[in-house]
Amino acid sequence: MVFEIFGPELGGMILLGLWLYAILDVISTDDMLVRNLSKGMWLLIVIFLPDVGSIAWLMVGRPHGAGWRPGDTTYRPAKTTEADLGRELTRQPVSVTTISSSMRAAEKPSLAGQ
Repeated sequence: MVFEIFGPELGGMILLGLWLYAILDVISTDDMLVRNLSKGMWLLIVIFLPDVGSIAWLMVGRPHGAGWRPGDTTYRPAKTTEADLGRELTRQPVSVTTISSSMRAAEKPSLAGQ
């Protein structure tokens, strides 16, 4: 239905938008956060292999948990599932006496000040 209205140009426009987004994202991402390859190598891949390179960048090159704005590196934690909540509830709590006794063992008085 959508193809009949807009024709094959719609697919081309979507891929062009994805390609431009990927180029801007590679350029604006910090060098230290890029995964698997260097930033320059990712840029070459995205430029010369537009469709495959753009998808590869988004899947394996982009920093984990990055936002959707190009170059956004603010961490976005994964959503918590019910299984994660169940694991949190079944963990055994650590008693305060165990923590305080281990801290006392680590704090031995020094004889240098006497």
